[in-house]
Amino acid sequence: MKHKPAAIAALAGLALLTACAAKRPDPPEVLELANRPLVCKGAEECGLYWRRAQFWVANFTGYKVQVSNESSISTFNPPNYSRSWGAHVTREPLAADSDRIWIRVSCGPAPLCSESESLVTAHFKRYVMGGAATPAAAPSPAASQTSAAPFLMYVSSN
Repeated sequence: MKHKPAAIAALAGLALLTACAAKRPDPPEVLELANRPLVCKGAEECGLYWRRAQFWVANFTGYKVQVSNESSISTFNPPNYSRSWGAHVTREPLAADSDRIWIRVSCGPAPLCSESESLVTAHFKRYVMGGAATPAAAPSPAASQTSAAPFLMYVSSN
C-alpha cells in the first residue's frame, strides 16, 4: 500500500510528459498572425473591432466575462487544472484615430491546455479583423477541447 501513491504520481508525470511530446509546433502563419499587432484606424473600425473582441471573449473562451467596458475585457481566471482558456483584452489608444488591441490568454498547465497560446491568440485576431463571415464559421469552445484542427482551419483560411 505504501507504494501506491508513488506509482500514481509516476503515472501522472508520464502522462504529462506524453502530452508535452504529442503537441505539434504551430505553423508559421499562425505564429505570424499571433505576433502581429492588432491595430484599428478610425472610430468606426475601432468600434467594430472592440465589439467583435467582446463577442469572441464571451463566446469562445471557457469562462464567464468578469469585466467588459470601453478599455478592458476579462474573463474569470482559469483554475490550475483547466484545459479551457481565459482571456484579458485591453484597448490602447495610439494616435487620435487609432487603437491597438492586446490579448493575453491563459489556461491551466500548458500540457493540459486544449491548444497553444499562439493558436488561440491567432484565432482571436482573425475573428476580430473579420476573418469569420458569421460566428458559426468559428469553432465552439467545446470543439476546441478535443483538437486544434478547427482553430488551424479557421486561422489558415482567407
